[in-house]
Amino acid sequence: MHRQSVERTYDRLSRFYDIVWGKVFHKGRVKAIEYLNVGEGDRILEVGVGTGLSLSLYPETCTIHGIDLSSHMLCIANKRIRNGKEGLSKVFLHRMDGSRLAFKDEQFDGIVAAYVMSATPDPLGMLREMMRVCKKGGKIVFINHFKSENPFIAGIEKAISPVCTRIGFTTDLRLLPLLQESNLEVQRKEGVNIFNSWKVIKCINP
Repeated sequence: MHRQSVERTYDRLSRFYDIVWGKVFHKGRVKAIEYLNVGEGDRILEVGVGTGLSLSLYPETCTIHGIDLSSHMLCIANKRIRNGKEGLSKVFLHRMDGSRLAFKDEQFDGIVAAYVMSATPDPLGMLREMMRVCKKGGKIVFINHFKSENPFIAGIEKAISPVCTRIGFTTDLRLLPLLQESNLEVQRKEGVNIFNSWKVIKCINP
């Protein structure tokens, strides 16, 4: 996948994203923010904020910066903020590439990346950028589908990969190499959503 194709794909998906993926992925979003254990006054970065489906799940005492490549998705998120409850007043949205974050080092207490690692051309670069802008000892939580270690399921994932790529994500991202290359260790992991096929993973920034 290329940056421009990902951007175009999610611009197209933005019109019906909430209808198709809202309830399907809701449990994962709730669990990710639970794992984040947001404290009063915390600064949170959400990478791949999309249409802002998770924004109302955060406590009102924190400040949230949400980024996304798709301007169309961000437009919907902006409308959600304007029409939402008072707690969304501490949300700031930015059109930005997750693998090239325009934030200072150690700027955030916690970071969430929901359903975005397999939708980026450079997942390792994105993870390293998240580590850079997260405070030492801060929490990094991501939700994603990773390639199965079961050969039969992995074969199915490979077969449907071309279709999945056309709608904006890959099915062959492997978790272990990603963690080894970034030197991150998993603190908590849990399966969520349909058949528990997506994993919510919490790491502490070393």
